[in-house]
Amino acid sequence: MIKFLLCFCLFFINLNYCFANENWPNKPITIVIPSAPGGGQDIAARLLINKLQNKLTQPVIIFNKPGANNTIGSQYVAESNPDGYTILITSSTIITNEIENNKINLLKKLSPITVFLKTPLILTVSKKYKNFEEFIKYGQQNELLYGTINVSATANKPIENLIEKYHIKARNIPFNSVTQILNEIVAERIDFTFAAQNIVEENENYITYKDINIDFWFGVFVPVNTPKPIITQIYNIFNKTINDDEFKKSLCNSCGKIINNMTPEKFNILISKSIESKNLEPMGDN
Repeated sequence: MIKFLLCFCLFFINLNYCFANENWPNKPITIVIPSAPGGGQDIAARLLINKLQNKLTQPVIIFNKPGANNTIGSQYVAESNPDGYTILITSSTIITNEIENNKINLLKKLSPITVFLKTPLILTVSKKYKNFEEFIKYGQQNELLYGTINVSATANKPIENLIEKYHIKARNIPFNSVTQILNEIVAERIDFTFAAQNIVEENENYITYKDINIDFWFGVFVPVNTPKPIITQIYNIFNKTINDDEFKKSLCNSCGKIINNMTPEKFNILISKSIESKNLEPMGDN
C-alpha cells in the first residue's frame, strides 16, 4: 500500500511538472535589466521586450535593478525560482566580472539562452584633442583620465591594450553610468572611455574612433536548473522575436549587428572560451 501511494505521488508530481512545462507561460514574466533606465543595455533590452510581448500570451514586467556593474540584478535572477518566469537580459560585462572576480561565480548560477545583439565598444575621446595623434602624444607626456562603470567594466580590456600599445599614462575614474562618463568627457574633466557605438557614433560632443574597439554583446539568461523544456521554449520565443522583421526595423543601423540562432549550446561555448582565454571571444558574423 505504501509503495502504491509513493508511486502515485511520484506520478502526480511528474504529471504536474510536465503540465507546467507544456503550459509555459501561464503567468506574468519578469525580465530583469541589471542597469539603470536610459543606457545602451536598457534601450536594446526594451526594444526586444516590446516585440517579445506581442508573441506572448502573458504580460512582461520590466524590472531595472542596477548596481555593482550589473552584478546586483544578475544575482537577483540567479537566486530566483528556476521556473522560467524570471529572465535576465544583460551584457558581456557578466564575462569580465567573472574573469576579474572569480569569487562571484554568477555564471555557475545562470543558464545561457541566447545572444541577440552585438555592438562594438569604440574609443571615445574629448574634443579638446584635435586628432588621435595629439591625444596619444599628450598621454605619453601626461596622465590621462578615463572613465569606466566601476573598476571591472568591460571597457577595461581595450583600455589596457591601448595603454600598453602606445605607452600612455592613464588613471581610471569609476562612475555609476555611461551617461555620467560621457558628460564628464564633454565637460573635459576626463579624457576618454570606450562606449557602445550606438550611443556615441553620431554625437558631435566627442570624437570617436571606430577602428579601436572590442565586441560587446547583449544576451539572455535564466536561473540554473530551469527545466530543459522551458529553456527550449524561452529560446524559441526569443529567437522568433529576434528574427522578426519588425524587430530588425526597430533597431537603427548603428545599434549593432543582430545575432540570429545563437542556441544555448553555442552561447555556452562562447562563454567557456571567453573565460578560458580571459578575454571576450569575438563572435564573427554568424
